[in-house]
Amino acid sequence: MRESSEITWWRESRQLALSVILLLAAVALLPVLFADHPGDRPVLGMRFGTFVGAILVPLAALAAVFVFAAWQRALDRRHDVADS
Repeated sequence: MRESSEITWWRESRQLALSVILLLAAVALLPVLFADHPGDRPVLGMRFGTFVGAILVPLAALAAVFVFAAWQRALDRRHDVADS
């Protein structure tokens, strides 16, 4: 790999990681936005804010890990640093 390509790869990798982290931080704040209101209808026996925090946020984090891995793999292939 050329040095200029390596610098670009590191920059794009940092941007990708930062984007995923910021997206997850925003998703983690969703329970605050959906805080329990007196008129909320329960979802699976939980208030909606609790449901979002207990079920949806961890699922979104898991999905983000797989999406990040796929995008990083594509980035590695594009810059010719993939293992296989």
